[in-house]
Amino acid sequence: MEDKPHPGYVDMIDELTAKFPLSEPQIVGEQNQKDFIALFGAILRMRNLLSSFDEFKGHELISERDLQDYLGRYQDLRDEWRRKREDKDADVDMLMFSINPAYDYHEGAYAIGSVDERSGIYRRCEAENIGITVMKPFSGGQLLNAHTN
Repeated sequence: MEDKPHPGYVDMIDELTAKFPLSEPQIVGEQNQKDFIALFGAILRMRNLLSSFDEFKGHELISERDLQDYLGRYQDLRDEWRRKREDKDADVDMLMFSINPAYDYHEGAYAIGSVDERSGIYRRCEAENIGITVMKPFSGGQLLNAHTN
């Protein structure tokens, strides 16, 4: 096990106020945002630990108002990055369509979709490298006939 020095509360507060001053309207840059989230999360954990000691009261080094401002930024950025991660994890890699010739009719009683609409979906899938597969509907009549398949 390596003995690496860990920054103390004072060091973390100094780094926070130097790198991410509240005078800046926002934290710009992906890496800066990630660094801020990591640093402020560590500060919150440290404050939680230190708050159990009576001696900490009055030595917080940051005003309650500034703490709340940083907390708002932290929560907004953390939620934004969480959504990005969830969106990335939710990527679609396959679409499945049922065989439905009526969907591609332009006119008449069976017109429930359009060729343009479906071909737009096909083009987008191709551009984004998403696979397409087709399933036959249950009780598909001639489509499931053992003599014709």
